[in-house]
Amino acid sequence: MSRGLHHRQFTLTIAAAAALALGMSSPATAAKPKKGCTKAQVTVLVKKKRTCMSARALGRLAPGTDLADLLVRASADKSLWRGSTKAAAGVLGKHAEGVFAFDVALLAASRSVGKPLVPREPTPPANRTKFLDETLGLDVSKTPIGWVQKQAERVESWKEKVGGEQERKAETKGTLLAAGGSGEYQLRVAEEFNGDPCPQAGGVVEATASYSVERTVDGLFGQSTENVATVKVLVKAKVGKKGALLDYTLTANFFSEGGGWTAAGHTNKGAAKPGKILTPSDIASVDLTGKLDAKTQQKVAAAMYKAILLAKQKADLWLVDAQKIWLDKAACKKVTGTGLGTLKPGQEREVEVNIQSIRGAKTDEDVELSGRNGLQVVSPTGKVTAKGGKVKVKVKAANRRFLATGAAAPYVLDVEGLSELGRGLGALPFKQVVGYRFSGLKYRGEVHDIVYGTSYSQYEVIDARFCGEDPYTEPWTMKIQEDSDWPLFGGHTFHGTVD
Repeated sequence: MSRGLHHRQFTLTIAAAAALALGMSSPATAAKPKKGCTKAQVTVLVKKKRTCMSARALGRLAPGTDLADLLVRASADKSLWRGSTKAAAGVLGKHAEGVFAFDVALLAASRSVGKPLVPREPTPPANRTKFLDETLGLDVSKTPIGWVQKQAERVESWKEKVGGEQERKAETKGTLLAAGGSGEYQLRVAEEFNGDPCPQAGGVVEATASYSVERTVDGLFGQSTENVATVKVLVKAKVGKKGALLDYTLTANFFSEGGGWTAAGHTNKGAAKPGKILTPSDIASVDLTGKLDAKTQQKVAAAMYKAILLAKQKADLWLVDAQKIWLDKAACKKVTGTGLGTLKPGQEREVEVNIQSIRGAKTDEDVELSGRNGLQVVSPTGKVTAKGGKVKVKVKAANRRFLATGAAAPYVLDVEGLSELGRGLGALPFKQVVGYRFSGLKYRGEVHDIVYGTSYSQYEVIDARFCGEDPYTEPWTMKIQEDSDWPLFGGHTFHGTVD
């Protein structure tokens, strides 16, 4: 940070995010309810004292198309910085309008080239990957007159942690040099989504989202300040027995150290569902603290309310993509079995099938079993419940004489399991006796010497055979023709076959 910069941190949670972007139209009317708020009102608690505010009026007070945009616009409101931290708008003075227009344009340019912060298919522990994607020189048309654009870029990253949690980030930066070199202004917008797309025990899926805006004014007319606003959201979802997402709750916090107030909000249990538009009654309450006058209370409450609505859009996007992973792609479970040794034609055997999450969780599974390549499922047939993910299955191998062409393919037991841990698919092949035979493979090695000429060894496979279950670990029977002539090393010569 530059010399003389007065550092204060202003952290907004979901509540705060929404609160910042208000102050643009008529204030929301507040009234003390006797019994409770109507369906068109939002319950607002100010120091634990309840009031009801019009949801429509609150919505008008908080502009913004998504959480990052809401924060950028809201944190520019000078009236919301009522604490010890000096507002960036106050330091910028007459330049504030032009600089903040640059902020909005910068974020729009960044979003136009960015990717959604959604999960990826889980990777095996040995192949955990990371990526970094940079877009430098964003096209930002709005630069204040006389100011010079020094930086405009977006950086995205993704990684998967050891426990399976995925971290996806995007950072947008823009820097302006004031006219005449009288100071510098920088905007940094950070977006982050963390979560494991695989359900935990009980069908719980959790994720956290964080959006922050940091404005730094350094040395402008001898003044400096730093404003930081952050929205944090906790998403807690429930998956049903059929592997589909049922509903989820959103919890948001917005606290401002340097702004002089804090806010928080959350939805009612089960109120949030993908694609459902939240109504005012879906919000349990918006809680505010701090020394706020009536007008500022309305702005903060509006920002909090709008932040929850916008957070739901992000949560829907993440959860819909996560469901594709745990349900459609069946990428969060593994299917294993025991008793998969060689089956003779007509033989019956009991095998055990085990289904569990790749994270280790187990639960009762609705399972369907079927055989391939002549394998018959004797019992159980149809859908069966696998207690704790385990079920014993009796299978029978068909008589090979009645199989069509291609009967050499191994017997396979196909398994599909469904539960609150998602969908699991597995194809369990039985070992079989296989035979291989080949000949004609040749290898020749030569050494050339100026005195002794060419020395060589040449090998040719006359006959190679295998009969067993695993050609990679069990021995082969081979007959090899060797021809060698090495005058370089005493004239060793050999011509013959080796078993």
